[in-house]
Amino acid sequence: MAASSSSSSSTSSSPSSTPAHAIIDSTYTSLYSLLSAPASSSKHLSLLPPNALYSSITHYLARLRQATLPDFVKVVAISRSLWNAPSIIQEGGVERIHEDLAQLPTSNEPSAGGGVEPSLASRSYHLQLSAARACFAHIELLLTTSKGSVGWGTQRKLRHWVNQINSSLVEASSAGGIETSATTAATSLTPMMHGVDVPRLSILTGLVVGLSAYRQQNKDKDARLSVRLALRAAESYWLEAFAHAMQALMDINSPPVEQAAETTSPESEWELEFKKSSNVAGNDLAASARRSSLTREAALVPLLLAGQVSPLLSESSLSSLPLPLVEGILHLIPLSILPLFSHRANLRLSSTPGELRNPTTHALFSCLGPLSRLMASAAEVAVLKMRGDDVQRLLLSTEEASVGALRQLVEVAEQLYRDFASGGYLATCPSSDAAALADTWKSLKAFLFITVQLFDSVLDALVTTLPSPVTTLVDPAIWVAQWAHDRKAGDNVGAAAPAKATTNIPRHVLEILKLQVMGLMRLSFVTFSTTSGAGDGQASERPLTSNDIYNRFTTYRHAFYGSLEVIRSDWAASTTLYEELLQASTGTEDRTSGKAPPSWVVRSRLVVLLDSAEQLLPSLPSSLISESLLPLCRPHLLLEASGNADADLATFESSHACLLALFEAKRPERLVKDVMPYYVEALLQGHAKGQISGSASGEDGEESEEESAGPGQLSHALSTVVACMSDVDDARCYWVVGRLEEEVRARDGEKRLDVQLALVDLLPTVNLVLLRSVLGTVRSYILDEKEKAGTTANVSATTEGEASTASEVDEKGKTKANEEDSASLPATSLAHRLLCSRTFAALNSMDDTARQEGVRWWLDHRREFGV
Repeated sequence: MAASSSSSSSTSSSPSSTPAHAIIDSTYTSLYSLLSAPASSSKHLSLLPPNALYSSITHYLARLRQATLPDFVKVVAISRSLWNAPSIIQEGGVERIHEDLAQLPTSNEPSAGGGVEPSLASRSYHLQLSAARACFAHIELLLTTSKGSVGWGTQRKLRHWVNQINSSLVEASSAGGIETSATTAATSLTPMMHGVDVPRLSILTGLVVGLSAYRQQNKDKDARLSVRLALRAAESYWLEAFAHAMQALMDINSPPVEQAAETTSPESEWELEFKKSSNVAGNDLAASARRSSLTREAALVPLLLAGQVSPLLSESSLSSLPLPLVEGILHLIPLSILPLFSHRANLRLSSTPGELRNPTTHALFSCLGPLSRLMASAAEVAVLKMRGDDVQRLLLSTEEASVGALRQLVEVAEQLYRDFASGGYLATCPSSDAAALADTWKSLKAFLFITVQLFDSVLDALVTTLPSPVTTLVDPAIWVAQWAHDRKAGDNVGAAAPAKATTNIPRHVLEILKLQVMGLMRLSFVTFSTTSGAGDGQASERPLTSNDIYNRFTTYRHAFYGSLEVIRSDWAASTTLYEELLQASTGTEDRTSGKAPPSWVVRSRLVVLLDSAEQLLPSLPSSLISESLLPLCRPHLLLEASGNADADLATFESSHACLLALFEAKRPERLVKDVMPYYVEALLQGHAKGQISGSASGEDGEESEEESAGPGQLSHALSTVVACMSDVDDARCYWVVGRLEEEVRARDGEKRLDVQLALVDLLPTVNLVLLRSVLGTVRSYILDEKEKAGTTANVSATTEGEASTASEVDEKGKTKANEEDSASLPATSLAHRLLCSRTFAALNSMDDTARQEGVRWWLDHRREFGV
């Protein structure tokens, strides 16, 4: 006790104001003796004030000479008194993984002289900080001893210091680390228990954090010490230590391997068979659950340290992860973070603070972003460097012992949706508890972020491995015939498509991408949730559309559309995916409660289905389009169909996108011919009711930049339809032109101008045989508007002549008179300018076969148009 007191008083004053090497005095000897003491002396060490203990460790790590530093590092790494810490989980046993460690750095630390033993997590955290501060102190020492030199010699000394610390840690680890007695193993999680070397990982984490912080703080200084070499070495050593920790954790989670019997006597064989038969499934599940719980407990501290390092690792380090570490990351990070979301109890809300159990209270929640980056990088390395079988095992495996990382995420997403749809997340929370409700939505969106980040990285890697070029192995017509036969035999729309791929894209690539799209559909209730400030899960006044989501969440857009772009190359994969999405979008009721989810949740799945179908449509069988997709789109082509225009906005846009994709694909020909009249009528009705925008000017009478730059929704849709009909049937193309002429005669004002501009925009898409007829119609529209504008201009000119004397008094008066005359012109003059400018733009967009005819027409009538 006296030694402890003297040590605490001495170590507090040991660091001097001028950087110099540490002196081996009684203070160092006292601290070294405390660290070398047996585990029973841990209470003596806990009497030291935390600041004195860890500042002393910082001081000696930074300033001990090369001859003494290895011994000190070893004694810190294997100190029984320092690391004889209580288990991380101090209440409820190993089954309780939801321990609140949010206040980890300070929650378990004793006050000065308190004698309370800190937890392992707290010891690890403070040792990491000590190592990080030691980096700054050692750099200061190097600069002092080298008289401010920042050259190669000083950089080499800094790297040598990092190498020396790592070598000492490796020697301490290879020597066996800390001995664990049978009595302490039951109540403590020691740093070397099961091979998880927490001291080594903690110190190396501190080195990476400290060197990165120094580089960041001094990046703008002209004369600064480059820590690039030392940091690169520290990152390499940390990855090596983390790989050892991951392997040790995987050994904990692996089922024990039965040893072969030493004797082959009949009694021994009988006993072995009896043990095998008695190991029933229930015992296996219980043993697996215990192993998983113990693994999560042992992995908490390594993952907390990984959360500190992951944002600092360079892209080159992440792209060169060793394959054993990749496998460990993809097994252990999902095992540790997914239970935060997969159990309903973890997201159940309560008004009692002591019963609040959601992921935001867990220590790993703040590390989800860095851990997801690590997991995404590991998945990318696995796809790029492993064989297809290994990639499928790590990402897609359905084996109970080792479920693939991607499949785990998708299964948890489906469970989240079912629990949400049944009201499990919202029913137990009072409506007044806005904070708890916001925490639930914060947790759900955190899970969405983790999932999308992993999907995006896997997609990038898979695209890199795709064969080039992608070739067709099976004639689509033959495959469709086989699919129709199998579907007829199954007598249902959801019958499975033939498993054989139709392209040379590897099967595991298509399966991974299909699973990703299914996962995004299952999380659509989070993606499309437009909530109030508290996040109550109710639709707002203007729900989000898919375009809103894709514009705001670019990573989601890339993962979603990128996956579909690869899948649509294969007819079999496209058809199978569409049928799976269709089945998932229709089965929205909770199986246990029978409750239907909120209407906006159902619409979110429908939007994902329609957006997927838009991309997959060129590779879908014609019968599937006519019997399944079109009936889905038809009710949503007009907003008033369900009586809630705002709520139907997302499905409205997605349905029109599917129909336009059908016309762009120009197949099946019979189907587009049949659908065309109905769709044109729907477009005109929607425009008449203000649901589909045109291209005319706004209410202020001025032409907006956006409107003058291109057509509106009506023009774009009609141009797509006519472009398709020009290649299919000129008669139907002529019908569309005639139908628009009828609408022009039936309308007036801005609506009439919108239809006129839509007809003008058809010029680049009509065939040469119809071009002259359409040009004649456009000429009549321009001359009509010019005549109206001319009549008004004559009246204005008369008024201007009568007031010429007053308007020429001075320059200001003249300008004012001209401005008033210009403001008095009606909207017909603007219509004339719009028709002329859009006609000229349409003529420039024609192909070579028709442009000559169009230019000749424009030159002949230009003066007549007054331009």
